[in-house]
Amino acid sequence: MELVAAVIGWVVALGAGGFALSLSHRREELAGLLSDARRRGEALEQSVRKAVDDRDTTVKRVRDQASDEKRFAHEALARDVLDVLDNFERALEQLPDDIEEDPVLDGVRMTQTQLLATLARHGVEPVPALGEPFDPAIHEAIGTQPSLEPPNTVVTVWQGGYRLHGRLLRAAKVVLAVEPEVTDVDEVTEEVPASGAEE
Repeated sequence: MELVAAVIGWVVALGAGGFALSLSHRREELAGLLSDARRRGEALEQSVRKAVDDRDTTVKRVRDQASDEKRFAHEALARDVLDVLDNFERALEQLPDDIEEDPVLDGVRMTQTQLLATLARHGVEPVPALGEPFDPAIHEAIGTQPSLEPPNTVVTVWQGGYRLHGRLLRAAKVVLAVEPEVTDVDEVTEEVPASGAEE
């Protein structure tokens, strides 16, 4: 009987040890599963944050595009009106200088001024040109002219340039200064005395 009790004790001890071994193994397995679940949760959280950031960026870009479309919606109309403004300027330039007090001329000048003011209210502004250094971003050179101005300075504006809300609507067509050619050496020496010539 004692042998049976010893065997039963041994079996119970083995079973308890096996159960403890099984629990330890199960605990390690559950810890691994928990760690994997945490990693997947963190990855999913990062994916959600990235998706939200991407959505916010897209919403901002779409709003900016809609705002730009609204601001520049009348760009084609502004270009067409600039042609009318050019015709006003050409007409006024062709008038003789002795016509000063003419009510029709005054009306044309007032209409031109009103047209410029209306364009300005809608974001159309002239591009600086005359007397400015040539800037290929806002000027289109159509020729050169000998001048005492520094080279590449705008000396004539053939057609004014304009911006619409800061964006170039039309480049100014300009003539640039170039150094005049010296044809007579005596003329140059007369203008610039040689050193020691007046002694």
